[in-house]
Amino acid sequence: MRRPQTDNHLTATQPGSRVSAYTGRFAPGYLSDVDALRPFECWLTGRDHALLEGHLLRSVDSLLLSRLIRAKLADARLVLSDDVESDIATGNSHIVYSVDGKPDESRVLVHWDHEAMVEYSLPVNTLLGVTLLGMKAGQRAPLMRADGTVGEVFLRQIAFQPEAARRPASGTVMAR
Repeated sequence: MRRPQTDNHLTATQPGSRVSAYTGRFAPGYLSDVDALRPFECWLTGRDHALLEGHLLRSVDSLLLSRLIRAKLADARLVLSDDVESDIATGNSHIVYSVDGKPDESRVLVHWDHEAMVEYSLPVNTLLGVTLLGMKAGQRAPLMRADGTVGEVFLRQIAFQPEAARRPASGTVMAR
């Protein structure tokens, strides 16, 4: 069923509805197509990229989630784990974020449900999880919802990133 085009519902078929350079001022509404939100500005490690591909093969029940993962994989800048900046949300990062201006939430991004502790983790194989994966602290992004509406997510902080934790402290000399 096609939704009516009204002032408070923005669809991908309306003039001006294509959001190719998200500015943080996107009016929440309804979008029928993930492509209207592209390109996604994100950075993925090789591990996160491979695991996202695995989600497509194993456990994606939602066509919308599948399309969002595919778009993210296509738009992402690949970075080596050793080179990823410490303010990028990677798998197993502890992140602080806000959805639609609500109070901050703190979770660990996990790739698989068996890693999840309900109140402390956010599975990557959800619309919110895949949106946050690869974002940079301080970045805002449109958030697709299962009902086709679009909100906004703000990644406030990376409280812990495993790749950064494995690096030696600055000023130390690594042995060869």
